[in-house]
Amino acid sequence: MGSGAAALAAACRLSDLGAHVILLEKTGHIGGNSAMSGGGIWVPNNALIGSVGIEDNDEDAFAYLRHVIPEEQVPDDMIRTYIHSAPEMIEYLRGIGVAYTPVAHYPDYYPSAPGWRPGGRTMDCAPLDGRTLGEYLYLLREMPPASKAFGRINLSITEASKVQAVAQGWQMIAAKALLQYALDIAGRVKGKRDRRLCMGEALVGRLLLAAQERGIEIRTNAPVKALVSEKGRICGVAVEEEASVRKIASEHGVLVASGGFEADQELRSQSLAKPTRAQWSAGSPGNSGDMIRAGRSIGADTDLMQEAWWAPVVLWGDRPVVLFFENPSPE
Repeated sequence: MGSGAAALAAACRLSDLGAHVILLEKTGHIGGNSAMSGGGIWVPNNALIGSVGIEDNDEDAFAYLRHVIPEEQVPDDMIRTYIHSAPEMIEYLRGIGVAYTPVAHYPDYYPSAPGWRPGGRTMDCAPLDGRTLGEYLYLLREMPPASKAFGRINLSITEASKVQAVAQGWQMIAAKALLQYALDIAGRVKGKRDRRLCMGEALVGRLLLAAQERGIEIRTNAPVKALVSEKGRICGVAVEEEASVRKIASEHGVLVASGGFEADQELRSQSLAKPTRAQWSAGSPGNSGDMIRAGRSIGADTDLMQEAWWAPVVLWGDRPVVLFFENPSPE
């Protein structure tokens, strides 16, 4: 359940292991918050970090994470598992066509923490020609206008960071992106959407291509209403499609990767610091905590419900706008 980066990557991996996979997306668009995000992945000691002139090691990465994550929230062995597995995950993604490269000047968030690095650990997904997605391009959830140049033109993390910092070559980057957008006549006939996909759109787009290559069945407008159990194990889901609810049986299991709860006022009030309003979130409207409730109903535990990826937001009429690039700017 879900169609963000975690769901699509898991679907591809399960398919590679021989499973027949059906991916169910609640809304009419694919990608969830992943498609709306910067698409960056934090991978310490990744295989390409030396290409941007930075050295790293597992112990410094552990020291950094252990310093910034409260010990009562995440145990040591889980942190070490992440540090060891994340580079392997990046190599798997690269192998299925999701190319990532380290960003030289994207520093870790906490410069006073031991093991900090000035860049290289955050990795940027390579842009993608959206035309390769065919009919799926316009099913892909779009990044918010605040994350695009002039509210329309896509830039990668590397490109955007150089333009924002007015670094050497920023004029060429901006001019090339603007020219490419303007010269895509067929795209402009279809609408304002930039068909050069970057950041989260590129991540989800590349995973979609990998899913297509594997013949993975993707169903949109298919909200899961309940987990189906039998003899003490989950054996399927009840899904609503075309105004009727039916059961989909699963021989091997059900994987829940269906997003958060930021669109649900009740769960926000229970878990997050107050005041909190669902109207303040710029996340996917489908993230209403359905599968959190479904999991709890069968006895599953939840944790870290008080955590979020926080950012300042202003309301533009009824639309929340996240101030990504304005946040680090001087007053």
